[in-house]
Amino acid sequence: MSNYRACRMRTWLTAMALSAIMMCLLGELMIQGQQMVAKASYPIIYGAGLGRIIAIDVEAGTFTDAGALAPGMGTQAIAQSHETGYVYYLDRDEAPGDAAGVAYWDPATAQNTVISTAVLGFYPKRLDFAPDWTLYVMSDADEIGTVNPQTGAVSELLQVTGLVTGAYQGTGDMAFAPDGTLYLVTYRNLYTVELSSRTATLLYSDMIPSVPGNLSVWTGLAFCNFHLYGSAAFQDTNPDPGIYEPGIIIYEIDLGTGALTEIAGPIPATLDEVRDLASCEDPTNYTAVSLQTFSAQALTETAFWIIPALLTGFALLWRKKRQGSTHQ
Repeated sequence: MSNYRACRMRTWLTAMALSAIMMCLLGELMIQGQQMVAKASYPIIYGAGLGRIIAIDVEAGTFTDAGALAPGMGTQAIAQSHETGYVYYLDRDEAPGDAAGVAYWDPATAQNTVISTAVLGFYPKRLDFAPDWTLYVMSDADEIGTVNPQTGAVSELLQVTGLVTGAYQGTGDMAFAPDGTLYLVTYRNLYTVELSSRTATLLYSDMIPSVPGNLSVWTGLAFCNFHLYGSAAFQDTNPDPGIYEPGIIIYEIDLGTGALTEIAGPIPATLDEVRDLASCEDPTNYTAVSLQTFSAQALTETAFWIIPALLTGFALLWRKKRQGSTHQ
């Protein structure tokens, strides 16, 4: 074999080796990305009441007593972090001396961690993480602010306009869609809220059944696996099986029509009342996290190996080309 042909063969083998290395590195990177995306596909949403955490399987329509809140704490405002999976909650008590503050419950261990015992000074009714991981809270006076998940500090609360009010002030819950739209239920209505103007827009009214003289209100709202779910409380002194039963019912909400599909309930009396829901670990949110990690951390680490390899390869190819030209 001539020197020229041998040179071309070595050049070809070098290029193939570099291609194989790059494919292996990129393949590993894609596997890591897929693993991050697949991390969350759970059908579980958590609900909370005066002192318990309730796990609700929205596919099976079942309820499980998952654990207790921190001693002395009760809540009507919970939210599950898309980053850690922790279920954060704000204590419902307002007066000095109560166990007021911010805490989270770990589903993996059923243990609580109290972040802050500072008196909140308001009654938290709604809580959820936005897709950018900002934790938002709303009071029973329909005022909205943010909570620092590390310190429990709460920002200034600002008024939201356009919501119906009544004897129970602000009821219900709020939940961010994966696209960042904020949905809110209160009394028997569903709204969207524009954060920049803090203005609510009515989507559907009188969604859940009602009997004059008896209570029926939304208590919770949660997104899970691209579906919207709501919990509604019914207190009826004269139960009518043709209308509803007393207790908590979980519905799936069709955003296109406002139609409700009952998927679970009534929650047994042995379980604490579900006074709020937390959106589950939605795969859409993890997809966003995966892409951020892919572009920032994993891509940087991969580039650490690929770029030197490419530079070396180009240098070898250029050298071989010049040698080949010399031997022609």
